[in-house]
Amino acid sequence: MVIDVATRYCDSCGGEDNRTAVVEMLEAMRGSGQTKLLIVGGVPSSRRELQELCTEPCELRFLTEEQNPGRKTSDKHVAWADVVIIWASTPIPHKMTQAIRGPHVITCGQRGVAALAREVMRYLNA
Repeated sequence: MVIDVATRYCDSCGGEDNRTAVVEMLEAMRGSGQTKLLIVGGVPSSRRELQELCTEPCELRFLTEEQNPGRKTSDKHVAWADVVIIWASTPIPHKMTQAIRGPHVITCGQRGVAALAREVMRYLNA
């Protein structure tokens, strides 16, 4: 029998994979001088976990399916951010992701905090 629990409550890993990936992402952000991260999408539990793990000087903002901002609002958020990541495998309207454009916009096609953090690291280390 498989019981689905939030990663941080897992008896096997205790959320360590997420914690490790976020620490590495924060180091890459600090090393590149980029501290503002805009995340488009994500489920509430993953957004909360990411906020809890981002203890370094990193500013996070989220655009969610509940907000569904228009083009002008999206443009303001994108202009604010050093890195914008679209969490494509999470509930987010296609219309909303189409409005997110810019040279520092990347996409994460997998679920999970660690996957998102690794995608940001790949972008910053490229």
